[in-house]
This record gives sequence, C-alpha cells and structure tokens, in this order.
Amino acid sequence: MIYSFGGTETTKNGTVVLSKSVFVFDCMKLSWEEKPQLCYTLRGAAPVVGNDGRTIYLFGGISTEVDMLSN
Repeated sequence: MIYSFGGTETTKNGTVVLSKSVFVFDCMKLSWEEKPQLCYTLRGAAPVVGNDGRTIYLFGGISTEVDMLSN
C-alpha cells in the first residue's frame, strides 16, 4: 500500500489550494481509494510508520489552517 496525504489541488476556477485529502494505492489491484480527510490542509509532511506497523505519524509540513509554531 502507498499512502498520499494532503498536497495541493486545483479548484474549478483554477486556483491552487492546499488539500486535506488522503488516498491509498493498492499495489495488487492497481487502484486508488479515497480515505477520510485530514483534520486540516497539509503539504510537505513526512510520514513515518509506527512500531506497530499500523499507525502512520505525520511530521512537519505546511498548513494554511493551523499555526503549528504557536504555544
């Protein structure tokens, strides 16, 4: 399985915006499946799989909705 988190997408009027989308690519079926969205827009995050092999953590990235540097 290959996961895609956030990124950018183009709206109907041609504006490029950050995305909340999550997709999973099934390498056996050669198809993409849309999953529940992230809680906020995100681009450029680094995903890491947890020790349990099932949990995915996202670190860093850029969001237009969340100030990740504030206390």
